[in-house]
Amino acid sequence: DCYYVNKDFYNALEYYDKAISVAAADMDYALYQKAMVQGVLSKYGEKVKTLESLLASHSKSGYRAAATYELANAYGTMNRPEDALKEYARVEKDYPQSVYVKDAIMKRGLIFLQSGKSEEARASFEKVAVEHMGTDAAREALNALKEYYVERGQVDAYFEWVKNKLPGTSIELTAQDSITYEAAYLRYMKSDCSGAMKDFENYLGRFPDGIFSVQAHFYKSECEYFIEAYDKALKGYEYVISKPKNTYTEQSLQAAANIHMIKIEYGPALKYWKALDQIAEMQSTKQAAMVGQLRCYASLSGHEEVLELARRILELSKVDKALEVEIHLLWGESALGLNRSDEAMEQFEWVFKHSKGQMAARAQYRKASILHSRQEYKASEEAIFTLIDELTSYDEWVAKALLLLAENYYQQGDLFQAKYTLKSLVEDARVESVKKQARERLAIIEAEEKANQRVRERDTLEIELDRNPVPDRTQKEEDHE
Repeated sequence: DCYYVNKDFYNALEYYDKAISVAAADMDYALYQKAMVQGVLSKYGEKVKTLESLLASHSKSGYRAAATYELANAYGTMNRPEDALKEYARVEKDYPQSVYVKDAIMKRGLIFLQSGKSEEARASFEKVAVEHMGTDAAREALNALKEYYVERGQVDAYFEWVKNKLPGTSIELTAQDSITYEAAYLRYMKSDCSGAMKDFENYLGRFPDGIFSVQAHFYKSECEYFIEAYDKALKGYEYVISKPKNTYTEQSLQAAANIHMIKIEYGPALKYWKALDQIAEMQSTKQAAMVGQLRCYASLSGHEEVLELARRILELSKVDKALEVEIHLLWGESALGLNRSDEAMEQFEWVFKHSKGQMAARAQYRKASILHSRQEYKASEEAIFTLIDELTSYDEWVAKALLLLAENYYQQGDLFQAKYTLKSLVEDARVESVKKQARERLAIIEAEEKANQRVRERDTLEIELDRNPVPDRTQKEEDHE
């Protein structure tokens, strides 16, 4: 990739070949990049073979739409228009949600035009202009349509078509539309978010359904997201999402989902993660969508869904180690929520073995809790002491573990150790919620002790009274009288 970016294409080709030869995890990516290099080097025949190999051997690759589109481009460059038309049509038919669809239809139109099939060309241009409004391809299609009608002396027909098919788009306003947008976009590219937001706001006020309305909403939302104006940003992302799939759809879905996650609104976030999962083309984006769903379901107690998503994600060829640890932890907690403690225990032990951070502390605490619930108090104590010894810097889980330790002592009848542990938490715990729980639990135990002491004192008194009965004072008084 570094060679490719630096335009050292022969070295790039050599290393992509090496990645393919060792069956690297992302071999489909390596094949796709190899084909792109071959295209740059004008080796179009070889590019075709590489792309055909990718499509034949990777039926579930996220690069299939891109590979099909590039295969069509290669055929076009090799002057094989019929083959190119067939592959462009395949992009539209097999990958209707792909970002390549609009460009594939546009290029079909251009091939039709060059082949003298003007009506087919016009139909293609109209489809792009109407269904993909706001994109570069749509603007190119609109220009091609204008040339089509002008060449035939049908200018009025062109104006009428625009009026009927693109309501709100005025030919005389097109230049103003472009200039107003370009000014805002220029500020955005200079990282002047404050000025860009004002200019995009101005553009959308003047051209609410303008040629660049999708882009303006997206870039305005990006600036608003950056300054944490999340509610405003969300409106713009939702506008982009509501339009036919475009270059910004996936990013907008992910951003909208993240905003709801930040606001702890897991239901709406889940909706956007699911939508992204359905349309994502790249494996990395699909993985992000699945992880988002996993976290939402974990927070919403959707235990069965967590287990299903955990398995799906772990089946992917490339999962970051930290993410893998989180997945196993959530898997364990959901298994525990389903009363499958053996399965949960297995996951928690995996997490503790493969990490030494906060998640390891959390997993070890869960393990100690399971052992406590099984009344295996000594084993639970051992798990707690392991947590304290090896992960002492994680205050929350150490404090919770000590609270559990006190409960272990209590259940074994060791009230002295239970109270001592609780008092140490009341005095030293840095986690306020745990300190409050310790105080309340200590008060209950002490109250129980006092009640038990009163019972013991009463029982002792009754025993003494039985041994030394009190004289009947009433009888003595009658005798005296």
